[in-house]
Amino acid sequence: ITLLLLLVILVLIGYWYFSLSTPKLPEPPLKDLAANHGISLGVHVSLDSLSSKPYTSIIKSQFSFITIDGEADWNYDHPTISSYNYSKMDALMSFAKTNNMSVQIHHLVWGEQLFLPKWLKDGNYSPQQLLDIMHSYISNVVGHLKGKVAVWTVANEVFTRAQHLYNLQDWWANHIKDGVGYVD
Repeated sequence: ITLLLLLVILVLIGYWYFSLSTPKLPEPPLKDLAANHGISLGVHVSLDSLSSKPYTSIIKSQFSFITIDGEADWNYDHPTISSYNYSKMDALMSFAKTNNMSVQIHHLVWGEQLFLPKWLKDGNYSPQQLLDIMHSYISNVVGHLKGKVAVWTVANEVFTRAQHLYNLQDWWANHIKDGVGYVD
């Protein structure tokens, strides 16, 4: 059933992408079909795309939760060492609340350096300082969204990146210098 749901979702998104209006959506909604099998059906949501009526119509009618990903990156949320900016994440949280959808935050820690702020990458911090910065960030974000998030991805791709599989690098492991020991 999972493969069938994925296929239907891909067809819907492809149809939407190539049309200017919301496609005729399945009845019953995909989220109801999934729920009949004990599955919550979610989708990654981009703040930049919420202005598109077809996009939001599909999300609201077909999915039971949203995943906030890019808007939860350090670049957006912690742009300077002394500031946090939750405006993008809060806008998506508001969308979810308005549409009675639960939320997954995908990820608090990710080793992809492209999405880490310059102040962090260029800071020449000691391993202990980096751990303190990481813990402070996690505490701040989780505290800001306390009681509003159903699922948290705390650390993403740690083991794959730390082993340099597929030529991936884990910025945190490389700079804390304890491999994946920062995940305890």
